[in-house]
Formats: sequence, C-alpha cells, structure tokens
Amino acid sequence: MKKIAQIIFTCCLILCSCEKVERSPLEQIQAGAPVVTDQAASVTENTVVLYGYVNPQFLLIGGECGFIISISPSPSLDNGKKFASYEIDLNGRYSVALEGLSSSTKYYFKAYVNTGVSYLEGETKGFTTKSVRARVTTASASDVSVTSAMLNGSLSVEGEEKLSKSVSFLYSTSEKTLEGLKSNGERESASLEENGSFSRKIEFLSLNTTCYYVACAKVHDKEFYGEVKSFTTKKLQLPSGAVDMGLSVKWSSTNLGASKPEEYGGYYQWAGTKDVSSTSIDPWDNCPYHSGSSPISGWIKYNTKASYGTVDNKTTLEPSDDAATANLGGKWRMPTDAEWTELRNNCTWTWTTLNAIDGYVVTNNKNGNSIFLPAAGRLYSDGLYGVGTYGGYWSSSLNSDGTPNVAYYVHFNSDNVHRDNHYRYNGQSVRPVSE
Repeated sequence: MKKIAQIIFTCCLILCSCEKVERSPLEQIQAGAPVVTDQAASVTENTVVLYGYVNPQFLLIGGECGFIISISPSPSLDNGKKFASYEIDLNGRYSVALEGLSSSTKYYFKAYVNTGVSYLEGETKGFTTKSVRARVTTASASDVSVTSAMLNGSLSVEGEEKLSKSVSFLYSTSEKTLEGLKSNGERESASLEENGSFSRKIEFLSLNTTCYYVACAKVHDKEFYGEVKSFTTKKLQLPSGAVDMGLSVKWSSTNLGASKPEEYGGYYQWAGTKDVSSTSIDPWDNCPYHSGSSPISGWIKYNTKASYGTVDNKTTLEPSDDAATANLGGKWRMPTDAEWTELRNNCTWTWTTLNAIDGYVVTNNKNGNSIFLPAAGRLYSDGLYGVGTYGGYWSSSLNSDGTPNVAYYVHFNSDNVHRDNHYRYNGQSVRPVSE
C-alpha cells in the first residue's frame, strides 16, 4: 500500500509540474486560444513593435485583430488607443509598429480580436520606452558689438537618430537664472548643423548692457538646457568727423549745427541754408524758392511741372542751396535719397539712449562702425514736435515721382524707420556726408 501511495503522489507531482509549464503563444493558438498577446520588441525612446497571435478561424468571417495600448495597467478602449493589424502570417502571428510614444514611459498593451460577433482580448503585458539622452552646451557669445551678439551652443544626442530635434536660445537683460529665463526670457530659434552646433544673432540690444542667455534643445518630448552665461555689449565708441560706414560716402558723426553726437543741432527747410529753429515758419510764405501762399504754384527753382511755376527740372540741391555745404564747406553736403537708402539697407538700426537722449545707433554690418541719430523732432510753423520720440532728416533729392513741393527724407520712431517725402517748408535735421 505504501508503494502504491508513493507512486500516486509522484504522478500527481509530475502532473502539477506539467501544468505549470508555460506554453508559447503559438502553442496557445494551436490549442484553440482565440487571441494571444506576444511581446514588445525594438523599443526605442518613441517607437515600439508589438506582436500577437490570432486563431485564423476567428477571422474567417471578416474579423479584425490588433492591440490596445495605454499608460493604464488595465488598457481598454476608454483609456487607450486601438491599432489594427492587416498582415497575418500562416501561423496567425501579426504585428503593429507604433511611433510618437513618450519617452521614459511605462505602457501596457494587449492583443484583441473582433470576430464581428464577439470581442475577445489576450492578457495584458507591458514595456517601458527608453529615456532621451542628450546634452546641451552653452558656448561663449561671439561678435559682440554695441547692440548685437552671436549666441552659440551645441547639442549631442545618444541613441535614436530619428528623434525630432529643435534648438533655440533664451536671453534676458534682467533674468540671471535658468528658471527666470524660462519664465520671462526672450526665445530665439536656431538651426541645428550636422555637427550639432547652432548659433543665432540677437540684435537691438542696449549698449553697454549685460545680457544673460542659455542654449536650449527639445529632443522628441524632452527639454534640455545648458549653463546660463552672459556677455556685455560694448560701450559706444563714436568716431568724430567723417565716419567710414563701409558705404559709398562717409557720414558725419553729428547733426549739422551740433557739436556732439547726441545734440539735436539745427532745423533746416529744404533748399534753405539757415537754422530756422528760432524763426516763425509760415507754411508757404517763407519757403525757399517759393512765392505766395499756394503750395501748387509760385515755385521758381527745383520744379518739374509747369503748373507749379518755373520749370528747371532740377531734382538735386545745388551746393549753394545745400545746408551742409553752405555751413561746413569743403566736401560736406546733404545725403541723397539713394545714400539714405544705402544706410538703411546695409546697417543695423537700434533704438537706444545716449547720454539721456533717445535715438538710433546705426551700425555698419561689415566694419562695425557706428553713428548716432538723435530723435530731434520736427519744426512746424508753431513749434517743435516729437522731440525725443521722432526724427526727421532731409535728403538733397526732390520728389521726382509726384509733386515738386515735397522732397525725400528719412523719418523714424522707436518702432520703425521709413523713407518718405514731406513739404519743403518744414524744418528738419540735416546729417552731412562727404566723399
């Protein structure tokens, strides 16, 4: 009896051991299971391939198989997403490749089959996407001028090369910490080079001011930051006399009638050579080379239309009518409309304050030389307007496209710099040029 009992006990152990042996997904399908969750493979920071098995007999009536994936340990159609598969091999194995997953995230998934009559699911399994591994380095700023600088950085990424990447800089003249820059800093995007470097020029900074900045990168769904660094814009070094701006003419360092770059200087009518800042200007009665009070008649010089008066077809001021030439002599003269355009197109204009006077620092993009144009305002018949907020500077060019009672000039405020034309009787600033 003892021998028989021992044999029975041994057989029971063998049977129990056999029941604990886990069958493969294919074996489960062959044993009649409708759908089995297999494995997750090729897991990266944002992609995965899911595998499962379906019993072909459950698809004979046009059913569908696939996976439900979720960050919930119990994935369902309510908390996850469904992805169907349309390629099944002869053993009933199928797969779905997923993209755009969050990095460093635990996902749960299970296979399903919809027979058209019933909906069946396999067991739940899980996987964790890889962490994004990247490093951002904030490099020293370069090409620092009085109003601009080149910010530099680099990015290195380990792992999946297909991860999306974008780079930028945060900067501020008041925020010194990373958290402060993230909350209140200005952001400028940059282009990532093949070697991982990136740069961005920032402009319109105040002179002699410390700026704090940090290189930033977003790799897939993660933000990375370098070390916060700083630079200080240069003090404004304004040459005296004729300043080489790398253009066709040299520009005076001061307005006509001024002794310092920030001084407003005098106000001159077009074709007038005297400062009229202390003179009462009637709109047309005392305009140079004009008689009478009508703006569309009485012109005796610099006129291209017979209906306006005597036609001489002169469109550029002669030396005797050029305020700069008449007051400074030598090669000094007023700039033409084309020369103003050249200054506007080839220089960086930055609104700033010089010795408590607002205006524009104009810096050549090639040689770095600068001049300062103060916002001197404009003189009308009853006084000055816009002093400190507006600047108007005559050219020596008559308006050649329309009426001859106006001439071209450049005017600006803190937001914009424009080329336009204005009535010749207005009193405006003159910035001389020389050959």
